[in-house]
Amino acid sequence: MIWTEHIQVPLYLCTHSDLLSLWGVARMFQDAADNHTSAEHIGYADLQKENKAWVLSRIHYEVYAVPAAYEQVVVQTWSRGTDGLFAVRDTTLSDAHGHVFVAATSYWVIIDMERRRVCRMHDKVLHYDHTPRQATPVTALPKLPLPEVEQTALVRTFVAPYSSIDHTRHVNNAEYIRWALDAYASSAPEGGEVDRLTAAHSLVEGRGAWSFDIHYLQETRYAEQVELRECRGDDAYDLVMQTPRGLSAVCRIARL
Repeated sequence: MIWTEHIQVPLYLCTHSDLLSLWGVARMFQDAADNHTSAEHIGYADLQKENKAWVLSRIHYEVYAVPAAYEQVVVQTWSRGTDGLFAVRDTTLSDAHGHVFVAATSYWVIIDMERRRVCRMHDKVLHYDHTPRQATPVTALPKLPLPEVEQTALVRTFVAPYSSIDHTRHVNNAEYIRWALDAYASSAPEGGEVDRLTAAHSLVEGRGAWSFDIHYLQETRYAEQVELRECRGDDAYDLVMQTPRGLSAVCRIARL
């Protein structure tokens, strides 16, 4: 089953250029996944009865362009099957004519909210109406390689704010993307504020095609100190996020 939603791009999810932000895309994709699983009776409210919840583990975005505020767009999402403990989900954001702005392949897990551990895949997921169609060329999401610590530079440290926490009692997945883009902009080559903004938003302003990968390794909790370390190369920008309990996320931005 392919779940389809027709949406007008909300202004509050857009950048300073009135274009949909990448973290806004993440929010829209998350809502579509929740609406789809809820229709299949395995959404947030259903799992909450068992003290369980869906958590995004890994996601690969391919960004070609993004729509403007108030533009009518189509979000489609579907289950592509399972890979061990992961539920594989693909999602696309397109215009009214079917031209794809952003495509994603993602891995989701179900966690026990009390024990904060991954559960075995729910029986209903195993009997989903899976769709073999691929939104991206990616067939699997192996672990992202970690840059060596000596190859990284400290971007900044901060405390995870209350506003970043969602109903799973940890930082929402879209917030990490916001942090990554902020770090990407802050370390862009010097040339003034406009150049840094252009560097940060070139992902979503039609300046070539980009991939954006982020793997969530461990939850980040309210008021925990977060350390961002970066490694900027010719072909990719790597960002490591960690807390006093260890690595929380790894991100890679690269041209397709």
